[in-house]
Amino acid sequence: MAKMEWKDFWTRRKLEELCNMWEAKPSLYNPKVREYHDRWCRKHDSEEIAQTLGTTGHEVLKKIKNLKTQYAREQRKAASARSGSGEVSLSKWYLLPLLKFLDVLIDSSPKAAHLGGYEVSVTRMPD
Repeated sequence: MAKMEWKDFWTRRKLEELCNMWEAKPSLYNPKVREYHDRWCRKHDSEEIAQTLGTTGHEVLKKIKNLKTQYAREQRKAASARSGSGEVSLSKWYLLPLLKFLDVLIDSSPKAAHLGGYEVSVTRMPD
């Protein structure tokens, strides 16, 4: 497919559908689940989503990475506005509410470690 055709591929409806299917596949976003660490499981889940959307698993993973990055950027902007930077900027990005499931991974605390576009809390889970 030509570059312009791929851009036209990701319509608003397909992006919303991707977000809903992504949330149902924790192996693609939650490092706390065992399947996240199984690359074959992640590959299978991304290809399952791709088949439903009519694209490739590779393209789905690229779009997911892009969406994670944008979501983290929007959250950082909101946190900066809340911390008293003077400017209050409310995001109008239509996918923001659909990606709220990523909040469990994002932590803006100073004790957080940077991981793949997220600030992930490094606290130890009780045994």
